[in-house]
Amino acid sequence: MLNYRSASIAYFILAALVLLLMACWLKAGWLLVPLTILYVILLVLGSVKICMGFYIPAHCKIDTLENKALLTFDDGPDERFTPAILEILDRHQVKAIFFLIGRHAENHPALVRQMADSGHAIGLHSYGHAFWFDLYGRKKMERDLQHAEGITGEITGKKPFLFRPPYGVTNPVLAKVVKKLGYKVIGWSVRSLDTIGKDAEKIAERVILGLHPGAVILMHDTVEITPAALERIIAGAKEKGYSFAGPDEWLLEPTASVVGLPDKLTG
Repeated sequence: MLNYRSASIAYFILAALVLLLMACWLKAGWLLVPLTILYVILLVLGSVKICMGFYIPAHCKIDTLENKALLTFDDGPDERFTPAILEILDRHQVKAIFFLIGRHAENHPALVRQMADSGHAIGLHSYGHAFWFDLYGRKKMERDLQHAEGITGEITGKKPFLFRPPYGVTNPVLAKVVKKLGYKVIGWSVRSLDTIGKDAEKIAERVILGLHPGAVILMHDTVEITPAALERIIAGAKEKGYSFAGPDEWLLEPTASVVGLPDKLTG
């Protein structure tokens, strides 16, 4: 499998061979240019394409051949739109994963408890969702995630173990932090584009057309148009013969409580 480690080993072996070849044929040095360009392209693609699993293994679909899909929501909770989304999910008896921004969870603990009490899974989406999060050093990144973990853990009584990187960007530093903290990284296979869409019908149509067995759908509970799109997605998916899987159907969620977590973690 092509990943950061295997790609780096291959690059340095080939680069070393080119350098040895230059001892006999100096012009062979030009081979380093396309080789390095290809390596850099792989590093960039591996960073922005979470489902490549280049830096971190990521779960981007449910392991099933059945017509089942999983709904996921990023960036909440939001007092304006999250309640409507929770009401829709409850009415249709659909469970989802909410990847929470720690500072939002801190400001709206009642919504987080409502999610957990309704049987939805709670995941982490960092504490502040900073634009430069993926450029943090290891210690700063770890503190950020532990801060978010401590907040959601204190509210729900369970240590969160699901994680979706901000913007879906990964790198070697994040890979080390995720491994140390024991998180399971969740990507997606269907993007709703609800953050840029202006028409709920078109957003729903995009999702429904993209459905496939095991689809993981990416939405946001911080966008005004999402509740209307969600209603159409659930109805359209059912018409297409799809049901919605609960996180517990395919994720082996640890039952660990938050006992042992510090009372306060700084970001």
